[in-house]
Amino acid sequence: MDTDNQERSEKFTRAVVGAFFKNGKLVQIPAKRSKRIVVLEKILVEFGNKDAYHESEVNDIIRQYHDDVCTIRREFIMNRYMTRKDGYYRLTEKGRRAVA
Repeated sequence: MDTDNQERSEKFTRAVVGAFFKNGKLVQIPAKRSKRIVVLEKILVEFGNKDAYHESEVNDIIRQYHDDVCTIRREFIMNRYMTRKDGYYRLTEKGRRAVA
């Protein structure tokens, strides 16, 4: 990514975080996909390099930001940041890049 695009991207990210997070809490899940991605990736930073997370662990992490854990978990899956199997969630490669 060239410097101008990177600066625009960082500016966009700061603007989205500033608009949708107040006192560390997500006040609203953005309707626009590009903004929702920024929000999801901000929350994903809370996940470490653990291999698998039980659903209750995922809920606890999400709840630090927003009470609608079901919607955000679903967004993680739909946007391919995580996979779910037998009640356990795992970060995908895309999810691991967002965490890094």
